[in-house]
Amino acid sequence: MPERPHATFGTPYLMWRFITFACLLSIMLSACTEPLSIAEQGSREGLLHYSNGPKPLSVDPQQARVSPETRLSLALFEGLTNINPSTMTPEPGVAERWEISDDKLVYTFYLRKDALWSDKRPLTAQDFTWSWQRLLSPGEQKPYSAMLYVIKNAQEYAQGDIKDFTKVGVKATSPHTLTVTLDHPTPYFLYLLTYPGTMPLPRHAIEQYGEAGELFGGWTAIEHLVTNGAFAVDSYDPQSSISLVKSDTYWNRARVKLNGARFYFVDTHTEGERLFSEGKLHFTQGVPTDKIEYYQSLPNSPYRQTLYLASYFYVINTNRPPLNDERVRHALSLAIDRAALNKNTHHASIQPAYSFTPPGIQDYFPREFATYNPDRARQLLAQAGYPNGANWPELELGFNDSDIHRRTALAVTAMWKRELNIDIKPVEYPWEQYLQNLTTQNYDITRMTWIGDYPDPRTFLELFLSNTEHNPTNFASERYDHLILEAAPKEESIARRNAIYTEAETILMEAMPLIPLFIHTSKHLIHPDVHNIPPNILDYTDFKQVSLTPSSD
Repeated sequence: MPERPHATFGTPYLMWRFITFACLLSIMLSACTEPLSIAEQGSREGLLHYSNGPKPLSVDPQQARVSPETRLSLALFEGLTNINPSTMTPEPGVAERWEISDDKLVYTFYLRKDALWSDKRPLTAQDFTWSWQRLLSPGEQKPYSAMLYVIKNAQEYAQGDIKDFTKVGVKATSPHTLTVTLDHPTPYFLYLLTYPGTMPLPRHAIEQYGEAGELFGGWTAIEHLVTNGAFAVDSYDPQSSISLVKSDTYWNRARVKLNGARFYFVDTHTEGERLFSEGKLHFTQGVPTDKIEYYQSLPNSPYRQTLYLASYFYVINTNRPPLNDERVRHALSLAIDRAALNKNTHHASIQPAYSFTPPGIQDYFPREFATYNPDRARQLLAQAGYPNGANWPELELGFNDSDIHRRTALAVTAMWKRELNIDIKPVEYPWEQYLQNLTTQNYDITRMTWIGDYPDPRTFLELFLSNTEHNPTNFASERYDHLILEAAPKEESIARRNAIYTEAETILMEAMPLIPLFIHTSKHLIHPDVHNIPPNILDYTDFKQVSLTPSSD
């Protein structure tokens, strides 16, 4: 057998072995290192992946009717004042300071000279006077026009009784000085100025490109949209999200910590929780009820629950029989066991409501009207002509597609069946259809949530004023209107003002155009990389302060 040649261990061979080893090591490391999730990658990029709820219908702050639109407006625009999310007190926004007269009627705001629109035009006091005139203009009522009725002659102008806007108590006395004269002392006026309806709008863009008409139409088209807040719209995916980018013209941009944010359209808490668990979100707007106990049990739990200044209730179309009978409306309310609803349906994650206004706002504690009394409920229903549910017509309980609304509706309709022997069909609608039904009063009974805009009972009670667009129930009372609009504002004493609110709420609840169910708690899943979103009763997030610190490094 011939002798084998000796193997050669020279440089080429060693190089081949080194390359082979390096390749194997690279493959092993790649296999052991999991790719970053969307949220983790966002943390590294300073990009917040945020569940904003259902798709907004407008980015015009004066058209912000629901929370997804409000949150978007707060990111894109800024008013005279901001809310400190930790203390819940007003602080400077576009106005760097203000003075209040001794009689509490005249507010003088001094605007920042470095406040700019996103197209680099100066922002002036005239922008506010024009925007507020637009908000108050007679005709198509804007959702929050009534917020400015505390201003002298604002309501009269909005209702067409005064044609000359110069008679309204809003004056630009210089390019950077705005003077506002109130009709009566309003302790919460600075809070009103933090909300979308009172924010300045770009007159030059609106006049050039026209009204929006639809989401990102007219002046709100991305290529035309001019804003003054900490963020600007970067892109829009009609199916999934709106992407924001940090504004390079915002006066306080040096303190904005995020580089951008992506506001996702998330219709249900179940969808939000799934996206969060898949690593696609930093923050959710809610948590499915059946997942709360699981998340509460986790070490370093991402779940956070906070009492929220928001009432959950059913509104009743009081024009439709048999719901036009007060006895029927009271029977429906008295048949609901709210304590059981909290314990059995919501896993003790809400607070039962026995009145419309949440108790404790500015020491206001309303009477308990919506108690559980099934015997009295059956008596009232029989008096109205429906003994033991006999002759009861077909009615619907409408709600938008969400876990919390579905569970609540199923539980309540079961109570009505058990206590009153009546069938009311729970019907789930897509968000847009639900809103349309509510605003056009195309419903029998439907669910509604009202979120407090400022810490005063009026923020709830004004919902049922006769002349407000938000009132979907046909309830109207001259005495109620007088108490809310005229009597209460004149009282500087909190105790006397609360006594007036108590009388007004008594009128409302005796008419029972709504059925209180519970006080909300805000429930969120928050990624550990997210910081500076303090809990508060308004569930308010100041996107300027939010920061991301990657924990995967």
